[in-house]
Amino acid sequence: MTLRRVGAREANQQFSALLAAAEDNGETIVITRRGKAVARLIPEPHAQPQESDSIDALIDRYARPMGGGNFKREELYDRDDSLSQ
Repeated sequence: MTLRRVGAREANQQFSALLAAAEDNGETIVITRRGKAVARLIPEPHAQPQESDSIDALIDRYARPMGGGNFKREELYDRDDSLSQ
């Protein structure tokens, strides 16, 4: 991991180049104001194809009704009155 310190003025003037350095080279850029660190530009790891596939599978799984049984509406709301006493 490469760490580079850049002043706020330079970061403002070269923002596109700093984004490219983070994305292409994996550099972390520390942005300073008057010599004091105030922010970091950190590269985002690229999502692996299998990660997005597994997310899609989870969405599909939980979008379907759970339980698999055929229930009547009344059965879902039946309560055992002996438990409430």
